[in-house]
Amino acid sequence: MNSANLPKSSAGHTLVEICIVICLLGLILGSSMNLPFGHQVPAARGAQLLGRLISSLAERARTVGWNARMEFVLGTGKAQSCLEVSSGTECQPNSIREFSLPEGIFVDRARFAGAGTGETLRLYPSGAASPGRLILRSTGGESCVIVVSLWGAQTVVCSSPS
Repeated sequence: MNSANLPKSSAGHTLVEICIVICLLGLILGSSMNLPFGHQVPAARGAQLLGRLISSLAERARTVGWNARMEFVLGTGKAQSCLEVSSGTECQPNSIREFSLPEGIFVDRARFAGAGTGETLRLYPSGAASPGRLILRSTGGESCVIVVSLWGAQTVVCSSPS
């Protein structure tokens, strides 16, 4: 049987009609999600801010040729960064910067490699870093893990409570 001999109603749907239905289904499913498009959980915003601060500090260390360190205060959203002439020396007074994460976000755990570093991330003029990880949590239960590699690269993985 030739399709030219079939009545118009049994010919099926056009590609445009199918695309419109798929788009409408996507909009309906998207609007039923808990988070609107473009919304980030608080811990993710904190991780994004912290990532920018770490990158900025690493750039300062490369520019001046000194070591940099960032110390985290566990259980709070506070940290301090500074530049030091060589590893283990006092911070240069004019290089000390204190910062706070957004309200409701705190440093749950921080662990970086190297002798005596613990909650201290060290960044070197060569671009290397003391590898480790930092876990941020929000009062809403979301968490983000920031992993810093030996070469200073950062990876961020966030999760929401189930």
